[in-house]
Amino acid sequence: MNSTRQRKRGLVEATFKPRNPLAVLARSRQAGSHSPDRRAERRRARQALRKEPLE
Repeated sequence: MNSTRQRKRGLVEATFKPRNPLAVLARSRQAGSHSPDRRAERRRARQALRKEPLE
């Protein structure tokens, strides 16, 4: 293989574009915890206080 063919192959590989642009984002994303965070717990507690009848 001559040097021009190698150079062209390198350019083609560098400019590869996926058919689905969201696929790149999905691969780079990492999974988070599945349990609700403390902020959600505080929010639920605040809503429960609001729903309690005032006596």
